[in-house]
Amino acid sequence: MEWYRSNRRVTWAFTGEDCQDGVWYEEAGNICFDYGDDLSPQCWRFYDEPGGLRAEFMNEPGTTVLYEALDTEDQLICPNMSS
Repeated sequence: MEWYRSNRRVTWAFTGEDCQDGVWYEEAGNICFDYGDDLSPQCWRFYDEPGGLRAEFMNEPGTTVLYEALDTEDQLICPNMSS
């Protein structure tokens, strides 16, 4: 799940796991996410399709595809989130 905030800030978490704060930016037609950890930024190519968004992981093309499940105004609940 992701929560997009102002100034290109984003909070991300797998269900039941700790949240991570980061930023997103556009690079070469991809949307990249940087969470300030030791990993490289995670870059995705998004496609607007009739059933919703589809995203392909560009760091390792052909390995991961995500589909938009739900767009909601509800906020992500993060017990460890400081911002």
